[in-house]
Amino acid sequence: MKMLQDECKERQSQEEVEGELRRAADEEIKLEGDLKEVAERHHDVLKEVFADEDVSYPLSDRLSMFVRKLERAATMAEEECQDREKKHIAAQNRVEQFHRDIEQTTQQIATHKRNISKVMSSGEDPEAKLAEVNALLTKTRNDLGVMDGCRYLYEKWEEEARKKGCCPLCERLYKSAQEASQLVTKVNRKRAELPDEIERLQRRVREYEETQNELMEVVPYVKIVKRLVADKEEFESDLKIAEKKLHALEGDVTNARENREKTLKKREAFRSVQVFFKNYSRF
Repeated sequence: MKMLQDECKERQSQEEVEGELRRAADEEIKLEGDLKEVAERHHDVLKEVFADEDVSYPLSDRLSMFVRKLERAATMAEEECQDREKKHIAAQNRVEQFHRDIEQTTQQIATHKRNISKVMSSGEDPEAKLAEVNALLTKTRNDLGVMDGCRYLYEKWEEEARKKGCCPLCERLYKSAQEASQLVTKVNRKRAELPDEIERLQRRVREYEETQNELMEVVPYVKIVKRLVADKEEFESDLKIAEKKLHALEGDVTNARENREKTLKKREAFRSVQVFFKNYSRF
């Protein structure tokens, strides 16, 4: 009886072992099926994580490493994007500054040209005109000096002709008092014309002096305008370069933003996959 009981226990134990083996085999088959399903569902993720290597388990460890790598990539993408945006803002400010400089310089040129146009016509050379006015002023002053000298000579000649009855230049005696009187009359007429001529010359001197002063004030403005025109041309040249750089930076900013968004989306996608595998510790 005891032998029969022992045999039954042995058979029961054997059946339990066989049941465990069958359950283990079934579990292995199910696990292989689950692994196959996971591999197919997340084929792209696993391919990127393991590259050319064979998929190894547990996946969560490898995924954690890959997600940390994506975290660093996302940080770098954000820093690069911020750097590009700062450079873009600086370039934009530079372009705007050049526009302001050009506008201000244009206004200054217009103001100075209006002041210049009050004195001289467009296209005239102020320095050449000033030299011309200086020459005319010098000549007119000399002529005025001559007129003052003539007044003294006419008075002297008249006196000598009356007293000596001879030519005041060659001292030739006149044949008659009438001849001397004719000379005196002629000298008187010349002397009488002097005030009008002197006044005319004095008026011309004042006019030339006024023009001279105006031109002397204008000449510096002309030099300033030349400098401003050169500055404006330089600003315009720099503006073209700055606009070209700004355009290039706009492309860099767009690319950096797209790269940032792409990296962030990729990070979030892999985070979701990581959470999925964490929920299944067997993977």
